[in-house]
Amino acid sequence: MVSRPEFELAGVLVYDPDKVGRDAGDLVGLPATGVKCTDDVERVLALDADCVLHMPLPSAYFGATAPATWR
Repeated sequence: MVSRPEFELAGVLVYDPDKVGRDAGDLVGLPATGVKCTDDVERVLALDADCVLHMPLPSAYFGATAPATWR
């Protein structure tokens, strides 16, 4: 989502305490987005967002055999 210009990242909910406060881009090896990860569900639900994506598996789960559009 971060690299898709037609979308604007509004927030990132994380469950790992080590990821709280980190920039979303940093988590996926991309430039900083200005969006800090949080573990506060209420904060994420309060965001003015048009869409929510639930992605519980890391992209590495799909490996090199996944189509490029999945990575």
